[in-house]
Amino acid sequence: MTPEGERSAARERARETALPHRYPPTVVKFLLRSGWPDDAERVAIERSTGFDGGHHVALLELAGLAASLNRPLIEVICYRSLLRDILDDGRSKAYGHAARYDRRLAEIDRDLPSYGPLRHHAVFVEGLRTDHARKRAFWSRFEADEGTGG
Repeated sequence: MTPEGERSAARERARETALPHRYPPTVVKFLLRSGWPDDAERVAIERSTGFDGGHHVALLELAGLAASLNRPLIEVICYRSLLRDILDDGRSKAYGHAARYDRRLAEIDRDLPSYGPLRHHAVFVEGLRTDHARKRAFWSRFEADEGTGG
């Protein structure tokens, strides 16, 4: 086998080894960095429920990588996971971060032609409103951001 063929085979073995990893963001990051952005997006969508917002540093890093590679659906999955985690845990000290994540989601929404199998941003926000209606401190911050166009 040629050196190029050996590299190709090794890359493919690495890809196949990474795919079943238990934490989807790790797989997605590997696939993005290895030059398989379509596979990364597919895995992110298929395994989006496995994105744990509690791993905020890893998700923020992945969202930045996805943005740099123009993969907005991966960004959406990361920011939604972070936002849900903050609201689910009722971490009021992190509501500023949650509002910032929502602003980024709104920016993506303005430019995203299709969400594919993911829920549209407005539907996602409506679900948050239903699930977290009593978190007035967050919603007042959210509505203040909406009023400023952000």
